Amino acid sequence: MVINPLREQVMPLQQLGKQLPGRPRYNTLLEWCKLGRRNRNTSKRVKLEVIRMPGGMASSLEAYLRFIERLNSLDS
Repeated sequence: MVINPLREQVMPLQQLGKQLPGRPRYNTLLEWCKLGRRNRNTSKRVKLEVIRMPGGMASSLEAYLRFIERLNSLDS
């Protein structure tokens, strides 16, 4: 799925990190976007959806929730 800026509230990664549980650092969010994390159930790599804006990379809370859902998915 791709972030749709018209339907989701897109914000810079730094700002997004302040709204997430545990307040992950910018570098952590950047790593999730570029490298992703491995789903332990399926062994597939899952990345946080991101869009590039003139001010840098941005994502949304909805994209984060999809990332967590895919990361914990049992489907292969």
